Amino acid sequence: MIDLKNQKYHVVENFLDEDVFKDLLNTAENGSYTSGWKSSKKTDPHGHWNINFAKGGGAANLADVSDTLPDKLKKAWTSIQEKYSLNDMKLLRCYINAHTYGVEGYSHKDSKRDDEWTIVIYLIDKWKMDWAGETIIIEDEDIVKSIIPKRNRAV
Repeated sequence: MIDLKNQKYHVVENFLDEDVFKDLLNTAENGSYTSGWKSSKKTDPHGHWNINFAKGGGAANLADVSDTLPDKLKKAWTSIQEKYSLNDMKLLRCYINAHTYGVEGYSHKDSKRDDEWTIVIYLIDKWKMDWAGETIIIEDEDIVKSIIPKRNRAV
């Protein structure tokens, strides 16, 4: 078992059980996206594609939104909690972001609160290095980690 609570950053391969991953991949591939979701209102002038599943789960939210999720996402969240011993954690936000060719990602901080975690799950079947799209973690204006998207990988 991977102990997610004793390290700052993790890269976990095969993060979800295969059936749960396939359900989420299907949701990502066939979802109804809206355009214009901004990583940062200060620095992102254009926005990107997004599906926001947890209504009311904005940046200031402190309430558990897991009961508002569609069944596939509830199942995924329960699976994550059980698999990684995170039963004491609350889900504050839940969404899928997508970037198509020409849509840039902008730097941002997911939360200003130190007690919050972010899990990024790459909901892709295949990825080519030429597509870029890596997740970059920056501390004190230095890159401390860069993660390439891979099938069922999580950060």
